[in-house]
Amino acid sequence: MGRVAQEVGELSQAKSYYLQALQILAEFNDNYTIQTFSLPRLVALYQQTQDEEILVGIASVFGVGVEELRGLLEG
Repeated sequence: MGRVAQEVGELSQAKSYYLQALQILAEFNDNYTIQTFSLPRLVALYQQTQDEEILVGIASVFGVGVEELRGLLEG
């Protein structure tokens, strides 16, 4: 759903869907899908929008700070 929303320009809705999916995948410890699909799509959306809420959402799911997450993504 997130990918479809992103493709039609509904970036806020895409963000919501992607973050919901990340939360669900994290609850089920589905690290493969997180690393292969969820995080790359969220990072791409962040790069497109520079929406800090995306980083806040990812950091919240993983229990890390936003600056720590930013360092991991940039490093």
